[in-house]
Amino acid sequence: MVGGSTDLIAAGGQAAICATMVLSGLLELADARARELAKAYDCALIAAKMHESTYKALRVQRLPGNRSFDYFAEGK
Repeated sequence: MVGGSTDLIAAGGQAAICATMVLSGLLELADARARELAKAYDCALIAAKMHESTYKALRVQRLPGNRSFDYFAEGK
């Protein structure tokens, strides 16, 4: 019966190794996806800041005589 229990222990060890490899693969996939999402977030943040600065630049227009008005408040 000693040989049978050794086989069970070996099978259990193989299962643990297999599970570790599966979890390692999942961790690699999750890490790669997190990097993709971080890159997309960074791009979206940069685009939002560019749009905000453009909006602010267009919001106040100068008229002749150094008067200013809020272009968007006028309903145009």
